[in-house]
Amino acid sequence: MSITKLDLSNKSSASACLPDDFNLVLSNLPPSITTFSVDLSMNKLTSLPDNFGLVLPHSVTVFSVDLMGNQLTSLPDGFGRNLPSLKKLDLRNNKLTNIPDGFVQNLPHLVEKLYLSNNQLTNIPDGFGLNLPRLEQLYLSYNLLKSLPDGFGLVLSNLPSLKVLDLSNNQLTSLPNGFGLNLPSLKYLVLSDNQLISLPDGFGLALSNLPKLIKIDLSNNQLTSLPDGFGRNPLSLRELYLSNNQLTSLPDGFGLNLPKLKELFLDNNQLTSLPVDFGQNLPSLTYLIINNNKLTSLPHMYGFGENLPSLESLCLDNNQLKSLPDGFGQNLLNLRELHLYNNQLTNLPDGFGQNLPKLEYLSLNNNQLKSLPDGFGRVLSYQPNLIGLYIFSDDNEVNVVQQIKETLSNRTALISECKHALALGYTRIAYKKVLKIISTELYNYNVRIYTERAYKPPYGLVPNRLMKEDALIEG
Repeated sequence: MSITKLDLSNKSSASACLPDDFNLVLSNLPPSITTFSVDLSMNKLTSLPDNFGLVLPHSVTVFSVDLMGNQLTSLPDGFGRNLPSLKKLDLRNNKLTNIPDGFVQNLPHLVEKLYLSNNQLTNIPDGFGLNLPRLEQLYLSYNLLKSLPDGFGLVLSNLPSLKVLDLSNNQLTSLPNGFGLNLPSLKYLVLSDNQLISLPDGFGLALSNLPKLIKIDLSNNQLTSLPDGFGRNPLSLRELYLSNNQLTSLPDGFGLNLPKLKELFLDNNQLTSLPVDFGQNLPSLTYLIINNNKLTSLPHMYGFGENLPSLESLCLDNNQLKSLPDGFGQNLLNLRELHLYNNQLTNLPDGFGQNLPKLEYLSLNNNQLKSLPDGFGRVLSYQPNLIGLYIFSDDNEVNVVQQIKETLSNRTALISECKHALALGYTRIAYKKVLKIISTELYNYNVRIYTERAYKPPYGLVPNRLMKEDALIEG
């Protein structure tokens, strides 16, 4: 199908009406054009005429209408009635405060995308979406929604083709019962940056029955707990974001049977513990981010982290860990960064750091270390990719500092293998910048020691989760 684009964007330099030539162009389309898209974006339209679309020749089909970036405050009651074949509608970045009743009933063939994000919507009408069985992507982010209609969960269950549902950056405090049920095509569920206090009963079970679900984003809410079954069994799930909530615990079974999960963000909560079987069936997990919580210990069962063969980044900094389980920090063949700074560790388990051939960053600074395991320097000597080692703090005893100096200066293998500076402390700028050389001898061996405080070791690998709407769908 050949689609002709009618580009009338940026035409209204001062007018609040449709461009003067809009209806004239539509009424004089050549017979060769049977399907086209209309771009009216980035004008200064404050309203649309009631007869929007009426001048179209009977044989012409409008595939898409782009009204993005105008100043529309409302839509005509009959909007869409004259565009029965419309498949894509973009109304984002306007000033819409409401959606007329019957809005989507006039758009039965809307198949691809409905953009209503970045408006000022305070509610959506009852039954919104009931007549859109082929809709694939629905964006309602960046509005002022405080609640969803009671029947919205039922409405969603009538959208079997829906792949993306984005309700982020609103003011939602709860979700209606039935939310998430019967969405066989859903891949991306984005509910971040709301004010959600809790999730409906059965929500966890509903998610486990979504066979194509790839991403769940509930970050930046006010959740204190998760419903039973949450985080368990969505076999296709790859990304789960729960950052910046008020979670104190995770439900039993959390993380079980998630064979494709790659990213798990639990940072900035109030977690005091993790389930005993946490991490036992996450073979694809690459990023595990649990920093800024209140963890005092890690699960001992099976050896925390031993069954995470794909893990590249493990962030546990800014917790209250007093010790690490036996076997921790061993046999993570793909681990590239391990962050444990700002805890209360007094020692490290024997064998810590063994068999980590890809390790680049290890941060242990600002703990209460009194000693290092025997062979710690020898272990480091087998880390050819090591870029940053952060270990000093005011609370570390003097003998640790001296032990590290002696270990490094006596381990020629370590010195010969370490191609980059070893950062043994803090720096106010990049870790590769030498601020203070403590030992001339170490300097001659090309090992740098940093002692300035107030530096946070870098997260070199943690991915940027911010995405544009069009980037949610792969490909």
